[in-house]
Amino acid sequence: LQFLYFIDFSVQTVFKRNMGIQSAAIITLSILTNSVKGYVYPQYSNEWRQFAFRNDSNLRDPTTVVLDRNTSTWHIYCTRTPLAHGTAGYGGSVWHFSTNATMFDDPTAVWTDEGEVIPPSGKGNFDSAGTFTPGVVVDCEDGGGCKWYLFYGGVANENSSHTENVGLATSDNPWGPFTRRESPVFNRTDANSKWCGTAAARVDEIKPSLISGQRVIFVKSVCTNFSALPIAFIPENGWGPPYKLRPPVISLNGTCENKGFEEPTIYTGPDNLLHFAGHYHGRNCGPDHVYAHYLNPSQTIDGWIQVADYGFSNNSNFREPLPVPLNYNGVFGERIAETWIESYGNGGYNPPLGLMMTKPVWVEGK
Repeated sequence: LQFLYFIDFSVQTVFKRNMGIQSAAIITLSILTNSVKGYVYPQYSNEWRQFAFRNDSNLRDPTTVVLDRNTSTWHIYCTRTPLAHGTAGYGGSVWHFSTNATMFDDPTAVWTDEGEVIPPSGKGNFDSAGTFTPGVVVDCEDGGGCKWYLFYGGVANENSSHTENVGLATSDNPWGPFTRRESPVFNRTDANSKWCGTAAARVDEIKPSLISGQRVIFVKSVCTNFSALPIAFIPENGWGPPYKLRPPVISLNGTCENKGFEEPTIYTGPDNLLHFAGHYHGRNCGPDHVYAHYLNPSQTIDGWIQVADYGFSNNSNFREPLPVPLNYNGVFGERIAETWIESYGNGGYNPPLGLMMTKPVWVEGK
């Protein structure tokens, strides 16, 4: 951040009680300490409600919830794997659920199992053995039609040391059929992997985002030594290719065991700050260091400030909770709903996994 005329400044923000804020906050930005004080972070508990489940399968890696404004229906996509495959998604396929409830988080909403939308191709391609970790965004023209972009990870084998690339399928409606591109749109051997020194082991977990009007797609890139960072791409044609690569916006330095983090998620919090958070790839840093957390008061792609890590509460077993942007089109970076999405099992991250909703409590950072 650069402040040419100010040493620091403060903004007092009063929060609504229904957002679960424990207290109001004073946001203080200091050029001398390069710190942010008085921000808030989400604290997850074991209070949750399941809304999608299959007795014969694990459901994991949910997208955020997206609204089809043409039919007033809500949609979510996820990885579905047979129980015999365990909780890993390598041999999975992309599955679809929908509801016509007035609001997606209505406790009385009935979610319909719409079935498989992107199966493994079975053609010897990059996605011949499995499709999983989907990401969705819908792009609608004013007074016109909509285009649904469904990103997904694809693997050619089910080995846990798999090499994964990112595919893209599109449709003019959320039910499909989705037409997939034959080649991956993000390849582990592309220039996005140069930060690893060699080709990445895999790329996945797509997060279409909007930052100060700029479209950005964040892609998780994992090196062969298991270090992970979000890589930023600028789409030049809607949300589809071609994409312009940018350098990593965050470094490994200061992350748990210097391993970086996964499930990169950007959102504007109740403190009106731009947050960037993700689940650490380092495994031995303790329960208070589960999530990396960065803030960007300037609301730009660069200039992130690392703040304190945060972790689980009340022995929560949540792994990668995902917010729901209030624009309901799958685009991250803007304000979010109270309800978050996660996959959860019987007594924790144990099969069979289903999809659930939770409402975190916002706690003032230190």
